[in-house]
Amino acid sequence: QGCPFSDDEWAALKALYDAEIKYTDTFVGELFEMVEDRFADTITVVTADHGENFGEREALAHRFLLDEAIVHVPLVTHGFPTDGTNQLVQHTDVMRTVLDHVGADSDGIQGINLETDSREFAISQDSEVGLEGLVDLNPEFDTRKFLNIDGLWLPDRSVLHTPEFAVIEGVDGTSELYALPD
Repeated sequence: QGCPFSDDEWAALKALYDAEIKYTDTFVGELFEMVEDRFADTITVVTADHGENFGEREALAHRFLLDEAIVHVPLVTHGFPTDGTNQLVQHTDVMRTVLDHVGADSDGIQGINLETDSREFAISQDSEVGLEGLVDLNPEFDTRKFLNIDGLWLPDRSVLHTPEFAVIEGVDGTSELYALPD
C-alpha cells in the first residue's frame, strides 16, 4: 500500500524516531538546566510545529494529513503562568500568554491569554501538496484517503477541531468530519 514496510522495517523506523527524540531531549534538558542555573523567573516552553504519521491512513512523515497525529503536539512548560489543564491551545496563545504575563506588548498576536481565556476550537492549516511521490512508489495507491480527492494534488486545507470533533476543509470545497480521537 502507501507504506509497504515489513514489521522489522517499521520497528527500525520507530526506533530511529525514538532515538531522535531521546537525543533532542538530552540537549533540551542540558539547555534547561543551564538557563535555570543562570536566570531567575524563567519561563520555559517546549513544543513542536507538527507531529508525525507512522502508517496512519498509509502515510509516513508529516505531510498529506491534518489529523490528530499531526496537529496534536506536545506542549511542556515550566514557570508558565497557568497550568494548561488539557485545554485546546494554539501556539499563538502561548506567545500571548507569555508576553502579557511579563508586561510586553502583545498587540498583533492573534492568540488568547490562557490565564484568563479558553478556546472552543483550534485551527491548523496546511498548504497545497502533491501526491506524485506516493503514486510513483505504488501506482495503485488510493489518493482518495486524503480528503476524498481523486487526483495528485491536495488543496490548501484547514482543520477546525474541538475536543470532540475535527472538520477538515480544502479550498476546493472538499471536507471531512471526524469524531475524535479516531
